[in-house]
Amino acid sequence: MLNEKLHGCSSIRIQHFAEKPIVGGVGIVSPSGLHPDAVVDAVVDNCSVFESPAFSSDHFSDRRVALVRNYEARNYINPPRAARYMSRETQFAVAALGLCIDDFTKRSGAALFSWIDPYDIALFAGTGSSGISLDDIMPMLINSCDPQSGRFDPVRFSSRGLSKLNPLTSFRILPNMPPSVAVIYGGVKGENLIFNPWEGSAMSGFQEAIHALTEGRSRLAISGGSDCKTHSDAFIAFDEYGLFSRGPFVMSEGSAYLAMYLEESELTAIINPYCRVAGMASMTVYGDTISAPMSSEMCEGIMMGALSSARLSSDEIDCVISSEDFGFQDLEEHEALNAIFREAGEGKGSTIDNRLPRIIHPRKVFGNAVASAGHFSLSLGAAVLDSADERAAGMERIMVNSFGFGSEKHCVILEKP
Repeated sequence: MLNEKLHGCSSIRIQHFAEKPIVGGVGIVSPSGLHPDAVVDAVVDNCSVFESPAFSSDHFSDRRVALVRNYEARNYINPPRAARYMSRETQFAVAALGLCIDDFTKRSGAALFSWIDPYDIALFAGTGSSGISLDDIMPMLINSCDPQSGRFDPVRFSSRGLSKLNPLTSFRILPNMPPSVAVIYGGVKGENLIFNPWEGSAMSGFQEAIHALTEGRSRLAISGGSDCKTHSDAFIAFDEYGLFSRGPFVMSEGSAYLAMYLEESELTAIINPYCRVAGMASMTVYGDTISAPMSSEMCEGIMMGALSSARLSSDEIDCVISSEDFGFQDLEEHEALNAIFREAGEGKGSTIDNRLPRIIHPRKVFGNAVASAGHFSLSLGAAVLDSADERAAGMERIMVNSFGFGSEKHCVILEKP
């Protein structure tokens, strides 16, 4: 019945599980830290990761970024010298995937590739509009423009501009490079697919990873995303899209990956899991391919779809990790939460027994990510459910919303295994 009231979107797609996926490994490189426990600490300690960018940002209405700190790429990339040929976003992807594989290995007690064929491991990842410092491409731009009019000249670009560009820069600009390089360095040889959040959502990679498992295409499926939107040309691009005028916006960077297997597989006997994927629902929203904003009815419908998938009532959800709060639809999401959870979702600052917030807003600990937004939130949910911190006690089921960039919107329910 709810689908009949929704306009400008597809019907709600509800995932039905014969076997539920299990999250067995998490790798995260984020502004709040490089370990799942560090992210939980940032939430319960109410930390903020916002700071000013390294470049002059006086032109922009919102001038904050969320940077990854205490991170040295050479410590996570082998051989270390290869890091200099990678963009920062690619470095994050390689590091996060490596951390995910290492985490899975520690939880199983054996090296991953010693008991799973690399061809039986699939990877599905999201990537955003990659970018580099303007300093790296300024010589090319200057030599590609007509000296009289200042306009870009294709002839000068081919005859003069390209010769001023370092050939290795192309590997740092191409948006598909982060997951592609991560696959190579991670040793994953099975099915892989890249999702662009400008056309859909990197969370579609999470959904496709589950399909790869349930359809028997892979024994282990990894999904994730990576971002680096803290540089000057990203600010310029987002300003042209008008995103800074829509509300508070904190440009972010980092990467997150999750490794999953099916509950009934032989892996269950040897792995200490984070959580189980209890339910999931999604929809396609038509219109603006950048923001694709949702109405409160759409938000409510997709959350109710996820509850139906998990065969749960709203009273059985202990915590909600909201969408990334881009400013243009957080009110609609909040209205939907009120409608579903009533007094439980009464206010954005409401709490459960003074422990974790009833509603966690990931923007404070991650900033406004794009390709990695949904996987940041999923990693946070998995970490909270696995945490031994007494401040996270009582958390059994968490709803994770991903309603941000792209036309594909998702709601996932995680629960303790």
